[in-house]
Amino acid sequence: MKNLIITISFLAITAAAFAGNSKEKVYTAEQKLDYAIQTQIGAPNFLLERAGMHTAEVHFSVNADGSINVRDISCAEQDLKENITYQLKDIKVSTAGIDPKDNYKIVLSFNIL
Repeated sequence: MKNLIITISFLAITAAAFAGNSKEKVYTAEQKLDYAIQTQIGAPNFLLERAGMHTAEVHFSVNADGSINVRDISCAEQDLKENITYQLKDIKVSTAGIDPKDNYKIVLSFNIL
């Protein structure tokens, strides 16, 4: 019984120590933008037949209405490049903290096993 009380006390003290150190992570506008795009872009079905890592580097700006203005996509696979361009046309992102004059870059990776 004494061991149980000591164990519970230790757990309570440890939990209290960690509770005081919890800070909410702050994300930049660029990180939020990256996350918004990454979660909305899906792997094209044709990639399912091609095992391996497929990447594309997308350079873009964000219009005042939240639409993506693609400036360039660097990708070794033309069909993947066209598919990403097509998907980005339908994406709208939050413009909070985003300057339409700024250029952004995101790397999209699709790892097909």
